[in-house]
Amino acid sequence: MLSETIALGKGQDPMTNLIRSVVRAYPRFSYVVAVVIGMLLGHLFWQ
Repeated sequence: MLSETIALGKGQDPMTNLIRSVVRAYPRFSYVVAVVIGMLLGHLFWQ
């Protein structure tokens, strides 16, 4: 949230707007990335 506040204070778009636009443009790719991250985290933290 700090980076968003700084970006808005400077009159720039926050990074979350860029990420949101990329996810909307490539929904399948973003889904695959989310699944891979979930698998990696599950593998690392499964006890």
